Amino acid sequence: MATLPSSWLSIAIASFVVVITVFAMGLFGKKNQFQVEGKTVLMTGTSQGMGRCAVKEFAARGANVIVVSRNAEKLKEVVEEMKAAAKYPEKQRFHYISADVRVPNYATALIEEATRWNNGQPLDIVWSNAGYSIPRLLMDMPMEEMRDMMDTNYYGSIELILAILRVWLDPSFPVEKQPRHLIVTISAIVWCNVAGYGTYAPSKGALRCFVDVLAQELPLYPQNVKLSAVIPGNMSTEGFERENTTKPLITQKLEETESPDPPEQCVQAYFKGLEEGRYYITANFLNSVMVWAGLGSSPRNNWISDTLGSWLASLVWLWFRPELDRTTRAFAKQHGHPATWKTK
Repeated sequence: MATLPSSWLSIAIASFVVVITVFAMGLFGKKNQFQVEGKTVLMTGTSQGMGRCAVKEFAARGANVIVVSRNAEKLKEVVEEMKAAAKYPEKQRFHYISADVRVPNYATALIEEATRWNNGQPLDIVWSNAGYSIPRLLMDMPMEEMRDMMDTNYYGSIELILAILRVWLDPSFPVEKQPRHLIVTISAIVWCNVAGYGTYAPSKGALRCFVDVLAQELPLYPQNVKLSAVIPGNMSTEGFERENTTKPLITQKLEETESPDPPEQCVQAYFKGLEEGRYYITANFLNSVMVWAGLGSSPRNNWISDTLGSWLASLVWLWFRPELDRTTRAFAKQHGHPATWKTK
């Protein structure tokens, strides 16, 4: 994703927002709203990258964890890594299930198997994280890749969400003081559309809309379900390296000043946001500015900081969107028709 400009003005405004955010957060206390010790967690997209880091963090915090991905061999490695990271290795339990989120109706069987492994008890935390990106210019994107990305990133995610909610929101399910927790991984690219992500961004954008509607519908049910959306940017993972093999030159140009974040660092930021009870959770200030720019009717983490952040983002985009367009036009003038480009 393209990076935002740095100037004394933007730094000053950003610092002001950070100060106000810290102050506002302090008004609401620091109670941990994401206690995971002894809980059972299911997470998809865990064979590599951020998901693999996250499940090890769950293990280190005392949770029982079920990891899900297509690659069973990688999942076996992840289970061993979780055992090594476990807070209470003598009593924590870990399990893997190989599943393809693109297959229709996969999620019901997945939840049933996970529940059986959990001694018939409903899961406490479910994190829908499976997804991928193949950056290409829209004219170069095969339709089958477009459909596959939508099947994975959108339909694969909402099917899992609905499958677990049919358990948690069933009329016979008890109304509990401690919430069940549903977490969904979206992407910061939804709030900052960049050339080359014309298929990935819509698949995650559709998921963002689904999650926002779900946030409004959950209060219709008496059961206690917490909803959070994690919003990553670029991370130094295997997936990011794979993206770079197809990434158009213009996308590389627009992203050239942005360094990918280590996934371990991002996971720590996400867990902190979950502990604070946030709805949208980012790992850095750049991603927060992106989200602030397009909050619309989405739920707020904090009305004070989000309002100030939205004002800041509006000012930034007055400069930044024209700058993206200028960069694109200059690139086209220098390099000619995209058919003549070569991916580095």
